[in-house]
Amino acid sequence: MITILGIDPSHIDEIISVAKRKFLPRHRLVFITNSLDFMQFRRQGVMFEYLPPLEQQRAHAETMPWESYLKGRWDLLLAKWKPLHLLAYGQNVEAYLASVSSDTAKVGADER
Repeated sequence: MITILGIDPSHIDEIISVAKRKFLPRHRLVFITNSLDFMQFRRQGVMFEYLPPLEQQRAHAETMPWESYLKGRWDLLLAKWKPLHLLAYGQNVEAYLASVSSDTAKVGADER
């Protein structure tokens, strides 16, 4: 499983290409992204899962329990794909989840 969180979209094609050369066919590649450009993944024929970016979380901070949702989503992805290895480009999942709780809490407090 390869996370691509907070990566400039212009770098995603290259990351996918490098990962495919290095790990296929020995490993099943699943990319976790917060990019809305799904065509990069579809064009290269790789599996991917989406996590909402911080901008979307901020926009819905008042109505969505992001911290618990994303923790549950991450647990579900781990159960679904059962990765042997995790590779992170950009922000790793632990930092992403930690920033979600601190950032959305701050936004909620600022809006009160």
